Amino acid sequence: MMSDDALFWTAPSPPPRQPRPALRLWSMQKSGKRVDADLREHDGWGWECQFLYEGELRYGRRWVTRDEAMGEAEAKRVELTARGWQEIEAAGAPSSG
Repeated sequence: MMSDDALFWTAPSPPPRQPRPALRLWSMQKSGKRVDADLREHDGWGWECQFLYEGELRYGRRWVTRDEAMGEAEAKRVELTARGWQEIEAAGAPSSG
């Protein structure tokens, strides 16, 4: 018979997840609105490209390689530039998210 320590509801809770810092690839603005592109590494699981609108995560996709994730961010930057968005920050800054 198992001890009560092994039961799910009596097991100690794991420590809270600590988010890893992201690499801010670019930030753009238009009409007072802001869009940011972040790159996150997931050890052993690839790279994630995230787009934040007004600081809220709106889209994220994991890619196998860093180049694929960066390619997605670049394609979105080109698309937004064509729609009149303007870049406002230098790339490579750590993200707070």
